Amino acid sequence: MPMTDRNSEALSPLDSQGGSPPVSYGGDPPSYGYGYGPPPYGEDPDDGQGLDVWKIPQILWRYKWLMAAAVLLGLGAGYFMASRQAPRFTTQALLQMAEPGPQRAGVTAIEGGVQFSPASWVNLMRSNRVMERVVDDLRLFISARDETPADAFASAEVVGQIRRGSYAVRVDSAATTVQIVDLEERVLESHSLDDVVAGGTEAEAGTDLAAEDAPDQTVPADDGGADGGTSVVLGESLGVALNLDRNLLRPGAHLPFNLQPRRDAARGLQNGIQIQPSASAFMAVSMQGQDPYWIAMIVNSVIENFLEEAIDLSRAQSDELSQTLQEQLSTARASLNQAEAELEAFESATVATGPFAGLAGDGEAAGTGLVGLRVELDQLTRDRERLERLLSERSSDGGLRVQALEAIPSVRESSEMMAVLEQITDRRAEVRSLLIRYTEDHPEVREGREAIRDLEGEAIPALAGELVAELDVRIGDLQGRTDARSDELRAVPAQALTRARLRREVSQAEALFEDVSRRHAAARLAAISAAPDIQIVDRAEPPSRADADRRMMLALVTLFGFVGAGGVGAILLDLRDKRVRSPADVETLLGLPILGTLPHLATRGGKVKEKDQNQAVEAFRSIRLGLTYAYGAAGPVVLTVSSPAPGDGKSFTTSNLGLSFAELGRRTVVVDGDVRKGTQHTHLGVDRVPGLTDYLSGEVELDDVLQGSRHPLLSVIPHGSLLQNAPEFMVSSRMQDLLAALKEEFDVILVDSPPLGAASDPLILGTLTGSMLLVLRNGATNTDQAGAMLQNLRRYPIRVVGAVLNDVPSSGEYRYYGYTKGYGIPAEAANGRKGSRGLVGAGR
Repeated sequence: MPMTDRNSEALSPLDSQGGSPPVSYGGDPPSYGYGYGPPPYGEDPDDGQGLDVWKIPQILWRYKWLMAAAVLLGLGAGYFMASRQAPRFTTQALLQMAEPGPQRAGVTAIEGGVQFSPASWVNLMRSNRVMERVVDDLRLFISARDETPADAFASAEVVGQIRRGSYAVRVDSAATTVQIVDLEERVLESHSLDDVVAGGTEAEAGTDLAAEDAPDQTVPADDGGADGGTSVVLGESLGVALNLDRNLLRPGAHLPFNLQPRRDAARGLQNGIQIQPSASAFMAVSMQGQDPYWIAMIVNSVIENFLEEAIDLSRAQSDELSQTLQEQLSTARASLNQAEAELEAFESATVATGPFAGLAGDGEAAGTGLVGLRVELDQLTRDRERLERLLSERSSDGGLRVQALEAIPSVRESSEMMAVLEQITDRRAEVRSLLIRYTEDHPEVREGREAIRDLEGEAIPALAGELVAELDVRIGDLQGRTDARSDELRAVPAQALTRARLRREVSQAEALFEDVSRRHAAARLAAISAAPDIQIVDRAEPPSRADADRRMMLALVTLFGFVGAGGVGAILLDLRDKRVRSPADVETLLGLPILGTLPHLATRGGKVKEKDQNQAVEAFRSIRLGLTYAYGAAGPVVLTVSSPAPGDGKSFTTSNLGLSFAELGRRTVVVDGDVRKGTQHTHLGVDRVPGLTDYLSGEVELDDVLQGSRHPLLSVIPHGSLLQNAPEFMVSSRMQDLLAALKEEFDVILVDSPPLGAASDPLILGTLTGSMLLVLRNGATNTDQAGAMLQNLRRYPIRVVGAVLNDVPSSGEYRYYGYTKGYGIPAEAANGRKGSRGLVGAGR
């Protein structure tokens, strides 16, 4: 039978009876014609485009069970996460403090108020000293658990080294004994209830909280609290005095609680407090938590204890500075007394004679200028020598002798040198005050030591070098002037020079004493009213609103996460799924045109529902039309119908397609070529024998096997008797004679063959007929398997005219392949004429 292009022949090739199909095995495969014939499997024309996003809704709907499970799990997980997420509140307090600035010469830090850098204040607030005060005030070292009232331990106090752990207070049913037990029910303390101190620490009223190093003591479990009537402190073996209210110690009471050392509680508090120093004079202290009243109480306690500690630190620094200046004042007084005594002794022992006897009272005399010139030169020379000697020498601790430097008159005349020396004095006093509370490793102590080293190692040497250079200039000038008047100077009595020097020393000692006295008085005043320049601007208030209720957001994020994971899982499953799921799988992956689709048929009692039957009838009409033009050759339609695997519906399609051609008025014969498991006799209601195998074996003739059906134009040749060598009959001459005879008598010859993967029979029958129609089942046919079979078909002279998709849904990508329901001709409007005979065979 010649193969022609579908566009080159008449539209109804069934009207022609000419031509015959090829029956030989040799020769080149026929041309598939325009647009038909599968390309080599795997050559995807759309290769490289990746996943089609328009298929994602269909994929998600296909795996709706997975998506439903993801939604349910997401809802459950979201509810769980939201229930665990409590609203969080934030409270804040604001402090104002003086900005540190340069000090004026002669003004100490105490006089201007103690000033630290913002980082220094932050370190002080985060210090254990402050945080442990808060821990003690709020009893953060102990916490109730389980059914214990939250305020049960509101009066607890630290009396020793706290033992970390979980414990419980237990009272017996007779209310005579109270015990403390651990998680393993080991008794750590046991006392008579009458001997236990409640509501206060009467027995330990003088206990110092600093006694944290006291050794742990565990009261034996069998002592029964026999203290001879002496009051005992409940919890002393754990390092605390519980001070429980008597109302809580009822018969059978059980009060579990947790303990942690004060230092650990302070460390946890340090992590929870946020301190934000700014470049201005303000510092914000904030905290987040689930209880708005509790976090406000903690923040307020922190700033109050911080302020108290800052006051204590300032007072300690003022006391240290006052003590240092007191020592300097005593030294200055002793120096003044010594200078005055020397002057008085000299004047008492010396009788003024000569022309310079009146020098003491006549400052305008010529001799006074010479004496002053010489005394000043000697003083500057001594100042220079003492300055160099003191700079080269260090005290035992490696520091400068500040008091000795201040006693040098030339140093005291240098405002810059005096300002730096006063800063060193203040810093040393500050470090000594810090060492009362902290160790050398504390940040504030290290900062103070570093500042002192910078002042002594850099500032003082630099200023001293400048001062020595200045003294050299002044000494040189005075030396030149004295040399010029050396003759006059030699005439001045030695007594006059000595008197002038002693009076100058008295004057300098008086100036030093007055300056130190002024500084000492200021330090004493600061010690009395010592307070850092810090004040609380805003106290923390319990917030009325949560920062943000993130429970809904957390639930939605969790839900979307599960849904997204389910969607990704569905896409991955779809990528691994090689079954036919859409028309694109057939047309793109297999390269086959779709001649039509068969809808999913719902059955009841073994019969197809009427509404689905009408849809199927229209579907077979569409397949019939598509097959007519896809076949594209003159003469009868001779076609083998097969499928890649059993259960795809090829036999159902063959019988009903034959019925559809018969209803069109075409003489049609259905040959059941599945000689192993053929079912056409069941679908079309004929006898199985005699049939095809009986004819091919030569036992009967064609007229004996050709049986009629319920439609006058549809004939059937069943598969016949079950014979072991039945497949060999397919290649016999009688099979070729059978097809030749059928072409003379029928317009349409449909040969039902076994599945392609079951035997070689479909290849033989397809070679004899020359054309093949493949039936694929949606959701069942494996595209890899079908592609491999199509590759095998390319080696034979078989033209695959197209594919029929069976069992397709009416939604998704198949929604355009269906037919509008309710558009058929009503039975009562058919004027008594018979319409469609419906379907044959309910099973597919």
